[in-house]
Amino acid sequence: MYSKVKSAVVVGLKGSVIEIETQISRGMPYHVIVGLPSQVIRESKDRVKSALKESGIRFPDDRITQNMFPAHLKKEGAHLDLPIAMGIMCCIIEPKVDLQGIGFIGELSLEGRIRPVTGVLSLVEGFIEDGLRQIVMPRQNLPEVGGIKDIEVYAFDNLNDLVRAVEFGEMSPASIEEETVKRSVGHQIDFNEVIGQNHAIRAIEISAVGNHNLLMVGPPGCGKTMIAERLRTVLPPLTPEKQLESAKVYSLLGERSTENERPFLAPHHSITRAAMIGGTNALIPGIVTRAHNGVLFLDEILEFKNEVLQSLREPISNSSVLLTRNHQSVEYPCDFQLIATMNPCPCGNHMAKDLNCSCNDFEIKRYLNKLSGAILDRFDMLVLMDRVELKDVSEKNRFFDSKGISSRILKALELKRQLESSGIEIEMNSEASSILMRYYNSGKLSMRGHSKLLEIAKSIALLEGTETINRKCLSEAIAYQGFHRLKQNL
Repeated sequence: MYSKVKSAVVVGLKGSVIEIETQISRGMPYHVIVGLPSQVIRESKDRVKSALKESGIRFPDDRITQNMFPAHLKKEGAHLDLPIAMGIMCCIIEPKVDLQGIGFIGELSLEGRIRPVTGVLSLVEGFIEDGLRQIVMPRQNLPEVGGIKDIEVYAFDNLNDLVRAVEFGEMSPASIEEETVKRSVGHQIDFNEVIGQNHAIRAIEISAVGNHNLLMVGPPGCGKTMIAERLRTVLPPLTPEKQLESAKVYSLLGERSTENERPFLAPHHSITRAAMIGGTNALIPGIVTRAHNGVLFLDEILEFKNEVLQSLREPISNSSVLLTRNHQSVEYPCDFQLIATMNPCPCGNHMAKDLNCSCNDFEIKRYLNKLSGAILDRFDMLVLMDRVELKDVSEKNRFFDSKGISSRILKALELKRQLESSGIEIEMNSEASSILMRYYNSGKLSMRGHSKLLEIAKSIALLEGTETINRKCLSEAIAYQGFHRLKQNL
């Protein structure tokens, strides 16, 4: 007796379809699964046996051999319980049924319940790429596939119902739209709660338009963290494509992403390198991948371990991270915006106007040397901040609020889309070009810094609603390129 059913496994964030061949032959009772199964899959034999018996199917007392094709691809995940069970069932039920045109995913309990699994979006995407449009999955996973079109999903709560539906040909697609529950987050914070610091809020606005990495330096209590945390309130919503990318990451981790909400990750400074970039034997994605299409916020960046900061160099530059463990390699996306804050010295008062610094030059130099030139070069913008003057404490920010900033950002991005669709490039006028040339010749700008400066000037021009980088736009962009001032303190 022979049967073949299809399922899928997750490789990185991509789903890859596999075939599970089942052969039942006469011999001593023995069940073997071949084709590089993981320990979880080898343990599935007992779950499958108990689930089939509880569903009223006599488990065969013969030799059962199941092969997972392709054999070279390592198979992992309890979601293969269901296709393994269906392979055995197809061999023993009468009349014979052919289920090769259907993809199966689901974990089984001992009593035959079909439990939810992780990575559903990646698995379904793999089925679609392979031409499979009919998919059987746990009912609890149904809301995750609400945004996917042109598929027929058969959702079940237990194996007994699925077996009966297959036997009598009574499988009917579930209504995805009715099951889909969209979630959104309402923000309780706003930029108008910030006192002063208009130049820092303006920098946040510019960074949001161009997705620029931003470093804010200032004494404790000047509002660095408060301003950075409010960035999430003005970020433009995710496009449907980007939303699906982020949802796949969170689905792999067994979580649900919020509708249109850009991720905002703020890990504690005690985080390990493996937790930041991903790893361990399971090759699970790290914080940088969870921040894909969103923001990675490092509060007090110099408190993070040096190995953690150095591990961010390639992910920032490549927008992806390649993890390798036990002869396996997976690549995860990590296109995030980096926002960081730091004090200028151990006591925090260095460079402050009205505060006395208790640190000596050696302590300041050793402290700032924690931020290597390679990491500093990954930032596009620098904002130096100081404490707000006493006369401004009684007033909240009258010039900025989240609603107004968000509106300006959306207008700038819409102008950018219009220019790109019409093939128009944002150019620099002659006066601005002359200023840029003099600034570059001063030796304060590298070639990488030159490119970053142009991108920041373009973002400012978009916010101003113009198609040309003028002197004002370039001068403001140069104001955020004061990295040499920070390096002078090293």
